[in-house]
Amino acid sequence: MPITGAVTQFLTSIGVQIPLLAVWLLGAVLAVVFWQRNPRGALLILLACVICLFDVVAFGVIYAVLPQFLPRVMDLGGIGFRTIYSALGLIRSCLIAVAWVLVLVAVFRKNPAA
Repeated sequence: MPITGAVTQFLTSIGVQIPLLAVWLLGAVLAVVFWQRNPRGALLILLACVICLFDVVAFGVIYAVLPQFLPRVMDLGGIGFRTIYSALGLIRSCLIAVAWVLVLVAVFRKNPAA
C-alpha cells in the first residue's frame, strides 16, 4: 500500500468517527467554559476528552501505517499479526477505560462546594 493508501485509510478512519470527535471536542470546550464552577470536575472531563481525541488520531495513524510497515520490518505469520493487533486493541481498550473512569469520577465524586 503506497503512502496515499495510508493517508486515505487514515482519513477514512477519522471521517467515520466525526460524531464522536464532535462530542469529545464539545466536552473539552464545555470543560473549559465551566472550569470556574467546578475546576476538578472540569479537569477530569477535559483529560477524558483529550485521551479520547488522542485515541482516535493515534490509532488512526497506527492502523493506517501498520499494514504496510510490519511486513517490511518483521517476518510474521498470521498469528504474529493477530497478536500485534490484539495487543493494540488491549492498549486502546485500556485508554478508553481510563477516560471513562475519569468521567465517572467527575460525575459521582462528592463536590465539597455543594
